[in-house]
Amino acid sequence: ENRGVLIQDTSWEDYEEIPKNIMKGYMTMALEAYEELKEKDILPSHIFLQAGVGSLATAITGFFRNVMKEEAPKIIIVEANKANCIYKTAKANDGKLHSVKGNFESIMAGLNCGEVVSIGWPILVSYIDYFISVDDFYSAIGMRV
Repeated sequence: ENRGVLIQDTSWEDYEEIPKNIMKGYMTMALEAYEELKEKDILPSHIFLQAGVGSLATAITGFFRNVMKEEAPKIIIVEANKANCIYKTAKANDGKLHSVKGNFESIMAGLNCGEVVSIGWPILVSYIDYFISVDDFYSAIGMRV
């Protein structure tokens, strides 16, 4: 009505172009990190990625799996257990995306999404080594460390 544009990194039917462009930006971050690490001759063996909807995780995973190929690091998705849609989708392993409903209160506020990015799931399910759902208790310890 007011000619606004929704800019969000999650996707759904008929809303995929903007999230794809955002993921390209995330890949730029991955490229910069990769180039700096390669210059220092220290490539990662493991990458832990936070996930809300999974767009950042999709982009970073796609980049490293494509660039490092057989020597790609183990990639681990970590998400808030109160909004662990990616973990639940992986665990169900039934070809469907699983949302999480209810109370998303968590100290991991930016990860409280509850729905998997539809255009990212094929990459995540194909290339993620482990999916972890984490309670706030452990996140609080990690923040203190």
